[in-house]
Amino acid sequence: MKDIQHQKMTYKLLFHCFFICACLASNVPAWKTMRSATDFKSFVANSGFSTDKTTLHTYETMYWQVLSKLVQEAKTPPRIFEIGLGCFMPHGPGGSANVWRSIFKFGDIHVFEYQRECGRQWEQENPNVAVLHYGDQSNPADLLAAVSNSLPFDLIVDDGSHMSEHQKISLITLWPSVAPGGAYIVEDVHSSCMNWNVPGTKLSTGGGGDCMRDGQNQKTFFAHVVQDWLPVLVRSSQAAPADLPGLESITFYHEAVVFTKKPAL
Repeated sequence: MKDIQHQKMTYKLLFHCFFICACLASNVPAWKTMRSATDFKSFVANSGFSTDKTTLHTYETMYWQVLSKLVQEAKTPPRIFEIGLGCFMPHGPGGSANVWRSIFKFGDIHVFEYQRECGRQWEQENPNVAVLHYGDQSNPADLLAAVSNSLPFDLIVDDGSHMSEHQKISLITLWPSVAPGGAYIVEDVHSSCMNWNVPGTKLSTGGGGDCMRDGQNQKTFFAHVVQDWLPVLVRSSQAAPADLPGLESITFYHEAVVFTKKPAL
C-alpha cells in the first residue's frame, strides 16, 4: 500500500515539474525559433495579426535588437507598455498588442489609448491580451494614472499621435517608469519633418521641412533629441540629461529613436 502511495506521490511530483517546466519553456516559444530580424519579420507576417511595424516602417531590425536584449536579460517575463492601440489603422486596432502577446505568453502587456469606445470594443473581442488604460498622452496626469499601480516596464513604446509635443511630454513623464536596463521607443519621429493629420482628431503632426522647427516655430521632438539630450551623452558617458536621469544611450533607426536606461548597479 505504501509503495502505491509512494508511486502516486512520485507521479504527482513529476506532473508538477513537467507543468512548471512547460510554463517556463512556453514563456517565449516563438522567440526560441528566431535567429535574426528577418525571422522576426516573418513571424509577425505569419502571426495572423496586422501591424505596420514590419511592413511600412520596417522596424524589424530595431525590435529584434531591443527585444533580444530583453529576452536574454529578463529574469521575469517582460513587461511592455505601448501608447496607441491603432484604432484608425486600415487593418483595425490591436495588431501590435496581439503580436506582443503571441511572443510573450506570460508577459505583462499594457496599452494606453485615447479612443475609449474603440478600446473597450477591442477589449471585449480580445480578452486577456492586454490591460487597457485610457487618456490623453499630452496630459501627464493621465499617463501617470496609467502606470501608478504598475511596476517599472522593460519596454515602453510611443506609437500614439506622433505630435512632437506629445512625444516629448510622454517620454519625460514615463521615463521614470522604464526599468533599469529597459528601453523607450518613439516611433514615427519623421513626424518632426512632415505634416499629416492625426487620425480621429482635428490635429496635425506639424512637422517642418528642416525637421527642427514646427509650423509655430517651436522645437520638434527631433530637435530636442539632437540639440538637448544627445549632446549631454556625447560630452560625457557619465552624464545624463536632467529630463532623462539614468539615460544610457540614444539610437536612431529608420523613422524611430530608442532610448535605453542604465542597468541597476
